[in-house]
Amino acid sequence: MTPSTNSVPTPLDFASLSTASVTSFQAGHLPVELTAFTAYAKNGVAQLRWTTATETNNFGFEVLRGCSSDTWETIDFVAGHGNSFSPRNYSYDDKLPQGLPGVLRYRLKQIDRDGTTEYSPVVMVKLVPVADFGISEAFPNPFNPSTTLSLRLAEEANVTLTLHDMSGKFVQTLLDNSRMDKGSHSVMVNAAQLPSGRYLAVMQSGSTRSVYPLVLNKYMRQETRDQGIAERRAAPRSPAFFPREENG
Repeated sequence: MTPSTNSVPTPLDFASLSTASVTSFQAGHLPVELTAFTAYAKNGVAQLRWTTATETNNFGFEVLRGCSSDTWETIDFVAGHGNSFSPRNYSYDDKLPQGLPGVLRYRLKQIDRDGTTEYSPVVMVKLVPVADFGISEAFPNPFNPSTTLSLRLAEEANVTLTLHDMSGKFVQTLLDNSRMDKGSHSVMVNAAQLPSGRYLAVMQSGSTRSVYPLVLNKYMRQETRDQGIAERRAAPRSPAFFPREENG
């Protein structure tokens, strides 16, 4: 398994988040204090995150994935910090193969340097299929004055992309029945001539439609600029930047 690269969520198809928090693996022979263990799945990648408060002789963690109630598979190993008396954060991204069930379980097998082992609590993730058609992301959002829409197509198609206000009134055409290949595409939205407010980007091909909410906030940059001007005016002037004129 390899760490994830870019992972883009679809508008409404977020996977469920499951979290387990414990004070320790168990009181006793394994002095590793696990304070958090979470799992979150999106776009075919399960993101595991866990934190320890203290560690003593911690060799590391085997990452186990379960597809059924009684079957576990070791998918990778994450090295520990040995001895530590401050919080340590760990992460692992499981790039999921095709054909897995809709619900997966994860747990950690903590291994001490002397070979002693202990298991963490179990966390679960629910897999949601990635949409084959639609607007998957807008970045940045809120924006001023432009943002970029990420589009996804399962097959080659003619695509229309339009911008509307919240009442549904047409505002702007971004793509007009354009022929687009299968795969991922990016389209820039320039709203320099539009007022601040909430808008809807609508992607359509035939009878299939995807809607994505956008927020245009033209006060963001202006407020930042005004704040910077005020701070510069209030700051004392340094002689290094204002040399004294000499009479020649």
